[in-house]
Parts: sequence; C-alpha cells; structure tokens
Amino acid sequence: IIPALARQANIRLHEIQPADESLTSVFAYLVER
Repeated sequence: IIPALARQANIRLHEIQPADESLTSVFAYLVER
C-alpha cells in the first residue's frame, strides 16, 4: 500500500525514512526495479 501511494504521489523513495527494517527492504526492492 505504501509503495503504491508513494508512486501515485510521485514521492521520491529516498526522501522517505522508514523506521522499520521490513519497510526498508520494500523500498530497497522498489529502488532496484
């Protein structure tokens, strides 16, 4: 849900600082794509 919202809002992933390691892995996965 969060990644989809970030894409819809055109938010740069590196500007988001997830406090949870699971979120970090999710954003890292998106950045790699």
